[in-house]
Amino acid sequence: MRRYLAVFLLTSSLALAGCGGSSNHTTAGAQASSSTTAGGSSGGSSTTTSGSGSGSGDVDCTAVKAAAATFIVEVQYLAQLKDKDAYALIKNGTVSFDPTKMAADLETLRTLEDVDISPLQPSGAVKKSLDTYAQANDLAKQNLAVDDPFTQAKGQELADLTSNVADFLGGQAAISEAISKACG
Repeated sequence: MRRYLAVFLLTSSLALAGCGGSSNHTTAGAQASSSTTAGGSSGGSSTTTSGSGSGSGDVDCTAVKAAAATFIVEVQYLAQLKDKDAYALIKNGTVSFDPTKMAADLETLRTLEDVDISPLQPSGAVKKSLDTYAQANDLAKQNLAVDDPFTQAKGQELADLTSNVADFLGGQAAISEAISKACG
């Protein structure tokens, strides 16, 4: 389990490092597209949709990208909370996971709910993914507050919610597409 966590953290760090360099460029691109839209007529909704998703003023790209950077790792932790040992790693400080921080990241990412990512994903895919991750985070928070989460139904409920790891982690694709569309 620890080896898996180390490999995961390394690959996540590398992936995030690859994304970090374009932060200023994509934000500037989003600002440029929103100023172009603002200078045009109000009937240019197709430009607004392709340039900035749900509206140029609704998404704070800097905050969304910062939340997404930690959110990627938080979702991975949730997918691994399937037994007492996984919870013990968090409780004893070996793994740093904070459900309160994840809830704040989710709240920031909620600004992406109305970004149209069709035809790549069906309508509502971003909201559905965020709702699923919020539910999983709430269960994890409840489970971390008790000595033995698997003596309660909540421990098994989270394990069931994340049992199909590919589907659970796959929800990140819709969020990533929304960030790409909203923030350039």
